[in-house]
Amino acid sequence: MPQAFLSPEEEELERKLAELATVESELFMAEAGLESLRSELRDFEDAYMKAVGPCYAAMEELQAEAMNLPKDGEFASSCSTAAQQAEFCSPGELKSLFREVAKHIHPDLAISEEDRRKRDEFMAGANAAYANGNDAHLRDLLMQFKGDPEAIKGEDIGSRLIRAIRSIARAKNKIDEARIETLTIRKTDLYFLKQRADRASFEGRDFLAETTAKLERQLEQERARVAQMAAQ
Repeated sequence: MPQAFLSPEEEELERKLAELATVESELFMAEAGLESLRSELRDFEDAYMKAVGPCYAAMEELQAEAMNLPKDGEFASSCSTAAQQAEFCSPGELKSLFREVAKHIHPDLAISEEDRRKRDEFMAGANAAYANGNDAHLRDLLMQFKGDPEAIKGEDIGSRLIRAIRSIARAKNKIDEARIETLTIRKTDLYFLKQRADRASFEGRDFLAETTAKLERQLEQERARVAQMAAQ
């Protein structure tokens, strides 16, 4: 049977669809690995705080009593981190940016109920960003919408090719995000603490029991020190 002739556009679409399948497989693995890491750390953190939390709380109370320190909550923050980091454009620029966003994502431009639902979500975010003067979020929404594969309708070769290209780009971005978050998590104190617990378990030791026992000894020493100070 003779091989079907494909136009250059059809050949490119086939290549992009094959690439998309590969990238989506990589994304699945990256996100599955990240979620597994998150779950393991959540479980470890819960177990850790259940084991040593009471000791830490008692130690802090004793130290506060000994040093006559104020209790938590008596000092107010002097400034807002968000306010320090925020950068705003002028009202005129913000309004022009909002109009540009609305021109692309307004729900009235929807061609289906699903399209309207997505546009409603984007528009709600745009309205909130505009009300808060958050131009960065407005730009981010616009870029997200312009890169949304589902924003391209039609089943002709050109539309399918653009959707495939956008889907590949979005999947690659998500892979990068998952890898960055994974690396960030692996630099946290909690991750290193879990590594110590894992090594101890491999050696046949109970890291949480050892840590709790050590803290309880320190707590008894601190109680004795505070009692001695009070008696003087």
